[in-house]
Amino acid sequence: MLDVKPKATGFYREDAARLAAEAARVPADEKQSETAPVAPVVAAPAAAPVIRVDEPDRPLLAPEPATNQNLRARRPVAVNPEPHQPLGFGKIVAWVLLAPWYVAMAAAAVGVDVLFVKDLLGF
Repeated sequence: MLDVKPKATGFYREDAARLAAEAARVPADEKQSETAPVAPVVAAPAAAPVIRVDEPDRPLLAPEPATNQNLRARRPVAVNPEPHQPLGFGKIVAWVLLAPWYVAMAAAAVGVDVLFVKDLLGF
């Protein structure tokens, strides 16, 4: 019998000792068969895969746009947008209330432009 000293240390020491003891108990004829030269196995070359160029059943591949998973997904753009809705009561009231502000802001902007040009030309 062989005197085997396990060289493993630490956690696997017991497993290494058990495996070494089992390997020492193998009969001599099995050891000879394991060490006998074995003819190398030559694998047949792998066949090249068949490539089909024209496949009418599947559309061409197209890349998808990159997405950010932290943002909400945008709604798809409507192909046929809804027709313009006529003015309702709420829209008419909003225009009546906001129209004077639009006119006042436009007049103020024109007034500032006139003052700028007057000062620029020195009148």
